[in-house]
Amino acid sequence: MNNWYAYHADQRPALIADPLPDYDMTNLYAHRWAVFCATSVEWFAHKYGEACPFWAFDEKYTLAEPWFFHP
Repeated sequence: MNNWYAYHADQRPALIADPLPDYDMTNLYAHRWAVFCATSVEWFAHKYGEACPFWAFDEKYTLAEPWFFHP
């Protein structure tokens, strides 16, 4: 977040260009956070007028059921 808003705001496309590292998709905890990160990239790109990288739209970054961090 600090990089996006302050330290490297002039390099936003580079900050979101690379896909997330591989992770164990059978680990629900890791999968939920990966989906959160991919969705955050999509939101930030849209909010700040950047092109959203194609990797963020990969179907693997979806959940079968909604998940909320807090009940």
